Amino acid sequence: MSHRFARLLVLAATLAAASAATAVTAATAEPLHVIATIIAKSSRANALRTDLIKLAAAARAEDGNLGYVLYEDRAKAGRFYTDELWRDDAALDAHLGSPAMKAATPALSKLLAKAPVISRLRGL
Repeated sequence: MSHRFARLLVLAATLAAASAATAVTAATAEPLHVIATIIAKSSRANALRTDLIKLAAAARAEDGNLGYVLYEDRAKAGRFYTDELWRDDAALDAHLGSPAMKAATPALSKLLAKAPVISRLRGL
């Protein structure tokens, strides 16, 4: 076996091992958990609720979404929370840049008391 051929075999084996390791890492990567807190302007809770229900339905249908639950605080009407599970950061980023989110942003900005707080979490 020539020295050059042996080097090519080593290179091919190294690339195959790296590819396999990447595939295993991707397959076993922990999903991304997200909690968002969304607060309506006073007297805008009903409109925000309606819009958030529509956005939640759209999010559940997106590629990479593994779960999406929308809540409203029982003690504080107009305070909403999302409990989201995404395949990974890229899936959440795609959601945040989705046509539904882009279309809703101008209307939502008129309904929000302040910017939503979005927390990307990892399990312990």
